[in-house]
Amino acid sequence: MKLRAILLLAMSVLLLATLAACGADESSSAADNDALEAAEDAAVDNEGQNVAEDVADDSASPGDAGTIGDAGDGQGNASGGGASGDSGTGLPVPAFVNEWQSGGATVVTGGEVPVSLFDGASGQTYIVDDAELQVYQFDDEATAEAAAETISADGGMINDVSVRWAGAPHFYRLGDTIVLYVGDDAATLERLGGSLGTPFAGTGTSE
Repeated sequence: MKLRAILLLAMSVLLLATLAACGADESSSAADNDALEAAEDAAVDNEGQNVAEDVADDSASPGDAGTIGDAGDGQGNASGGGASGDSGTGLPVPAFVNEWQSGGATVVTGGEVPVSLFDGASGQTYIVDDAELQVYQFDDEATAEAAAETISADGGMINDVSVRWAGAPHFYRLGDTIVLYVGDDAATLERLGGSLGTPFAGTGTSE
């Protein structure tokens, strides 16, 4: 009887140990499954984040917008090209400018004038042998003549508004065009006088 009882007890202990081991395996498997599912969820989230980052990388950065607009009117900027037929801004190059270039002068077409002095006129700058000229072209000769009458004899006022020049102003008119040169370069003044005559306002007028 004692031997049988001992055997039954031993079998009971062994059975309990086996059941405990099976439970531990199931718990471990469940934990492993939970960990695997968590890893998969994290991978999905990470993939979504990477997609979002890729989309963000494909979008334009604020600095790129700095290019929008580099192709504006170019006021005050020399184009670096010579004058021939078209000034590069849609305005025809005056005949006298082409004549200067044909005569050997170095002519560079600049941008539109920084500040237009006359309403209704298209202003263009030209660099002729390092001297900057502002050329204003009007719709017709009568409009140019009316604009010329708004300039005081000394060139210090336009439309009753005082103008302060960096040098001596010289205003010329030829047909529908008014030319302004500020400076005192002798060669430039001689070139302007030969093509445009005596200034009608500013320094060097006949009055």
